[in-house]
Amino acid sequence: MADVTTDVKQSRAMRIARKRVEGFSQQFGEAHHNLARHAAFPLVLTPDLLYQIWANFVPEAPWVAVAHVLLSRLCQQVGYEMYEIDIADRNLLLRELKEEFGQEKFDELGEFLLDYVAQQLTDDDSDTQDLREAQEWTALAYTKPDKAARELAQRLSEMVQQEDMGEVLRLASLVETLAEPLIEKGFQPLLVYSQGMKSFFYGDLNEAVAQLEEIVDEESQLWVSDINLSIPEEIKDQISESFEPEVSYLRATQPGLETIEEAIRIKDWEKLDERWIRASKTSVEILEQFWQLLEIPEDDFVRICKAVDVDWQDVIRVIRSGGHFSTLRTKFTDEEILKATLRELGITVKTYADVRGYDGQRVRADVVAVLEGEYDIGFARNSDGSFDLVADLWGLAEKHNQTELINSIHQKYTVNKTLAEVKQRSGVTKKKKCPRCDSNNTVKYGYFQGKQNYKCGNCGTQFIDI
Repeated sequence: MADVTTDVKQSRAMRIARKRVEGFSQQFGEAHHNLARHAAFPLVLTPDLLYQIWANFVPEAPWVAVAHVLLSRLCQQVGYEMYEIDIADRNLLLRELKEEFGQEKFDELGEFLLDYVAQQLTDDDSDTQDLREAQEWTALAYTKPDKAARELAQRLSEMVQQEDMGEVLRLASLVETLAEPLIEKGFQPLLVYSQGMKSFFYGDLNEAVAQLEEIVDEESQLWVSDINLSIPEEIKDQISESFEPEVSYLRATQPGLETIEEAIRIKDWEKLDERWIRASKTSVEILEQFWQLLEIPEDDFVRICKAVDVDWQDVIRVIRSGGHFSTLRTKFTDEEILKATLRELGITVKTYADVRGYDGQRVRADVVAVLEGEYDIGFARNSDGSFDLVADLWGLAEKHNQTELINSIHQKYTVNKTLAEVKQRSGVTKKKKCPRCDSNNTVKYGYFQGKQNYKCGNCGTQFIDI
């Protein structure tokens, strides 16, 4: 349900953005619309900056178009003579600009913006420096995304190391705003990292771990370009404790237990024999769970089987219609993201189809990854909305590295799911509710005593962000 809600919100945000841009164009004409497209390039607008954009790029528009853009519903005032275009509107306008004029226009605007901030934003106060950097990174994100990603990664990593919460949150928001050009050039890990750090500094350690654990390496390191990103020790400790392959828990099947029973009879062992426990380096509790057909850690499972000279894969096989299929737990919950992930990995996807197994045998699954050779991977939905992986692992291993394949699917899925959440947050601007009339028709209206000020479009009340 949450994923459906996300899709609905994204679609709604795009509809609103399209309606707002079309309404502006209908009211003022194509020349104004073209100026708005160019105005979307900088992260923050001022009257002087927009005037310079008009003079250099859209002189065919009347000069009053500068005021019309700034005072339209496309812009929100965020400070004294400072304006921002809503992120959904901005992304739409920039897509239009690129479709109309190509990358060359982005390069021209990028060079112009870098020159402008170098000449105009020269004060040494922190606010001016922050604005200059944000504008520079915006220009680079659309013209030299490799450089922008590297610089953002380095600065964000430094601020994490210095535990500067304000800077981390500012930079994470900036990375989120620049999501489109960064994603387009393959810098998804930077977005995931920034969201993880945002969660961490907001005090949500579990969410931060969940976001980062699938994109770090086995040493809990994460690289963007040549930058080794700083990860707080609390997150590393949690990841180290939980780091394990996706197929981390296994459970025996009834036919598998029958094979085990025959093996321990040959050794003259009991079901909970001390010799067996010592040989497999496990505990009596784990061995009891093994006999109860409960999930146990994979390492224990393999050692238990090895101690009685039985191949562990024979013990987890599920015989269905003569085939040999294993069922393994996954963390997948979103079918559309799962299918998109498989396609991005170059895998053909079928829905509600047969999974091929040993000797031509098949089993039905909701999503099927059709692989080269005679074997597939299926994903069967459970009642709680999660998916189980269903495959003939024995046959799969004949042509594929099954652990590497399954882990690559899981890692790509995790990144895609996080990006979907980032896009959803980027596409919907949460409005502050007016304390007087309870209306959501509010806009940012400068600052008061250092805090964000808002104005209600319904009753005119002004209030600050508490």
